[in-house]
Amino acid sequence: DNWQKLLFRPNLRQEANLSFTANTDKLKAYTSLGYLNDRSYLIGSGFKRLSLRSNLEYALNEKLKFGVNLNYSNSEQNLGDGGSFANSFQFSRNIAPFYPVYLRDNDYNRVYDIKGRAVYDYGDGKGPNGARRSYAVFENPVGNRQYDLNKVTNNTVNTNLFVQYKFLKDFDFTYNFGGVIINSQELVYGNPLGGTTATVGGRLAKSNTLKYAFNHQQLLSYNKQLGAHNISVLLGHELNQEKSDYFGARKEKLFLEGLTVFDNVLKMNEIPGNQYDYAVEGFFSRVLYNYKNKYFFNASLRRDGSSVFSKENRWGTFYGLGAAWDISKEDFLKDSEVVNALKVKASYGQQGNDIFYFPGTTDRIYYAYKNLYKVSNFGDDTPVVTTEYLGNNKLRWENSQNLNAGFETALFNRRLSINAEYFERKVSDMIYRAALPFSNVGYYPRLENIGNMRNRGVQVSINGDVIKTENFTWNLYANLTHYKNKITKLPDAQRENGITDGLFLLKEGSDRYAYYLKEFAGVNPLNGDALWYKDGVDAHGNAVKQVTNSYAEATLYQTGKSAIPKVYGGFGTQIRFKNITLSANFAYQLGGWGYDQNYRSLLHSDNYASNYHRDVHNTWTPENPTASLPRIDISNSNQNANSTLFLTKSDYLSLQDLTLSVGIPQSFLENYGIRDANIYVTGNNLFLLSKRRGYDPRLSISGVSETYGYNLLSSVSLGLNLKF
Repeated sequence: DNWQKLLFRPNLRQEANLSFTANTDKLKAYTSLGYLNDRSYLIGSGFKRLSLRSNLEYALNEKLKFGVNLNYSNSEQNLGDGGSFANSFQFSRNIAPFYPVYLRDNDYNRVYDIKGRAVYDYGDGKGPNGARRSYAVFENPVGNRQYDLNKVTNNTVNTNLFVQYKFLKDFDFTYNFGGVIINSQELVYGNPLGGTTATVGGRLAKSNTLKYAFNHQQLLSYNKQLGAHNISVLLGHELNQEKSDYFGARKEKLFLEGLTVFDNVLKMNEIPGNQYDYAVEGFFSRVLYNYKNKYFFNASLRRDGSSVFSKENRWGTFYGLGAAWDISKEDFLKDSEVVNALKVKASYGQQGNDIFYFPGTTDRIYYAYKNLYKVSNFGDDTPVVTTEYLGNNKLRWENSQNLNAGFETALFNRRLSINAEYFERKVSDMIYRAALPFSNVGYYPRLENIGNMRNRGVQVSINGDVIKTENFTWNLYANLTHYKNKITKLPDAQRENGITDGLFLLKEGSDRYAYYLKEFAGVNPLNGDALWYKDGVDAHGNAVKQVTNSYAEATLYQTGKSAIPKVYGGFGTQIRFKNITLSANFAYQLGGWGYDQNYRSLLHSDNYASNYHRDVHNTWTPENPTASLPRIDISNSNQNANSTLFLTKSDYLSLQDLTLSVGIPQSFLENYGIRDANIYVTGNNLFLLSKRRGYDPRLSISGVSETYGYNLLSSVSLGLNLKF
């Protein structure tokens, strides 16, 4: 049986969009309908969506204008499985190929149930010899995808309204309202036939989440032109409010297989529920000024208050300044045949952050200053209250200060354009989870403002028409970004040794994603032991690195290698000949390092039978004493423990998309009342070149490869655009 072929297969993605527009001197209207059906390449998963969008804007007179934007969508998503051994991606990568998908009899024929369905082998000893699988007992993702269900249905209504009134010639007042209501229903069904849920007779869980988000914004603006002077002043207030209410229930032991109603399930398991409220209010102002559309200045100031913080630290003040000079409009340059546009610009601004998550989750912390508790049932009637999160009433806004300076230019009759920018982003009062005393182990770590961090770098983009005639154009573009990260301040208690964060060390003078690992020192050719370095002293008392085969004795070192690349960006080309267009877009990254967790797990020393990477042939054996990888030893799991051995260059080159578009001649379209039409074929994510086959540096911002997630989808699309 081939697990990969049974779990993953090419599939279709269908998408159709239809839109209508209607405009008069007072009315602007737009309506669109959308349909999407993405069947996914993982069996049993997929995504469907129906959407409706309608915009209406009407000018009652020269002073009063109003508009409404309505969006509705209904989506249904069949999710993949969860983490650990139940995950289809990890399971199929690790399961040894000799383990069967289906249960077999003594003659190795498939076993069928009373309904004529092939029975899946969950490795739980139900085969003819009664032997259990040594890897992932009670798991079979093919069977789970066939009989289990994890479906999320969302109904979303998004409304935006505005009213604008102009008065006293230069003033106008605008009121904006935005509202989002999301009703999310989740159904999780675990079958009673096989797997972990079969041990409890099957399981059914349902939940409903109702989310509201409302935004009220009032804007008063003043716009005035005095000769060559142009000034615009804005005063505003906004209030964002969110509320969520979650309720769920879970029962076990099904009466009838496949019936997903609670009356069919006998035993109540749990009834969870929670809710949150969140609000952020802001007062802001902005001034824009320009002289002769050549010299530009702007300034802004805002004060925001967030319910995430305590009353003492709820409010933060942030400002911004900017200036630009359009040099190409000066007399000495405006008639240049070489320089068609040239502008230099600079800005400085602050921004506050109040969005933080529980470690290892995507669950946002809405009450960062409060202790959070969980109430459980002990026995029949005894409530047990446990602390889930320790609040910090001294927590305050994380503040980002952004400095940008650069230029943009167009040359040679605008056939060549260059944009370049220097940027510096400083984060002060950086929020991070604090180390807790041993007595508090078991809680989510408390958030604290621990220090400052800085990003400093440059961005450059170039776009040019190499050839440009009436019927033929060849365009090339490229861009790059280079930056360095540095932690500039930590609390006194962590200043010397830093803060360990998984594979990284947060330390003053180092970057945020600098690897902090035990250094691999090679393989002992006599016995295949993995070797690492440790700090020691020589006979003269000098500090030296010494080799050890004890992982516990090995020293954690700052490796000098970072997950942050030296440079990343993209490049591409577009060729147009009459009504035929061919375009290609590439992405690249150079100079960083990734930690290939998948590769490490496929060189394991565990005592269960599962797949190995083909580099297992490069591990030490008595016949291969000069191997570069240590021996596989089920009695020593440290042979493949975290170390610099699994650091891998994260350089890559990928073809993001390739598109061929053919426009249908206008002479043909006129006979059918069609204004414009083209047929196109697009390929996405067509190839990837990286250091190791199977390692995709694009999947993790921190450089650590993911073991449970989807690979980036490769697809080929055929489409038709029509305009009437």
